[in-house]
Amino acid sequence: MTLTNIRSKVRYLLGELSSTNYSDTNLNRALNDYYHKAIAMALSENGQWEVNGEVATTNIVADQKEYLLPSDLLSLKRIEVNFTGGTNDWSVANIVDMRNKPGAISNDTADGTSPKIRIFDNSLFLEDNPASNSTNGLKVFYSKESTELSSDSDEPNLPEHLQTYLMHGACLDYALRTSDDKGYKIYSELLFKDEVNIRTYYTSRLPAVRPRIKTKSEKYD
Repeated sequence: MTLTNIRSKVRYLLGELSSTNYSDTNLNRALNDYYHKAIAMALSENGQWEVNGEVATTNIVADQKEYLLPSDLLSLKRIEVNFTGGTNDWSVANIVDMRNKPGAISNDTADGTSPKIRIFDNSLFLEDNPASNSTNGLKVFYSKESTELSSDSDEPNLPEHLQTYLMHGACLDYALRTSDDKGYKIYSELLFKDEVNIRTYYTSRLPAVRPRIKTKSEKYD
């Protein structure tokens, strides 16, 4: 369902409101708030699927240990490294806890190809300084933040039967804004049911079911 259709449905549920009563700007803000919440719920219940999956690559640079993680990263799934650039020379990175390192991290200057890495804030650090450059030698598998709905033709990356969570959430916000106690109670109950449906869907989805989540591979800086 497009953003235009979702906005129309929300205004219909609220009694055929006009854009003067509930502007596109305010309605989009509310819909995106609940869209982010829906994706977060899906991630917590996704089971065997990787919701909002993304694969990002960047170059390994000689003598450079630190690499920024993707800015839209929500949940880290896996990191692979390729120090040589060879077709089948990938290794699964072993993420280590820096608290368990016996020696000083600041003394780790040796060139090498250790697959060990550590995560610190918004960066990942290789254990050793890379001995040489490797094009697209670092690959990050992750679930990303949902891209906000903004254009009229935008569609949420959720099955249509779960998109009522966004609509009822926007209705709930309007009821709160207008001090509509009856409406607030109604949409709170509907929102709770929508949340149960989201969690049930992503908990029980089987591997043979094709997810409606777009994925792509791209470089990041």
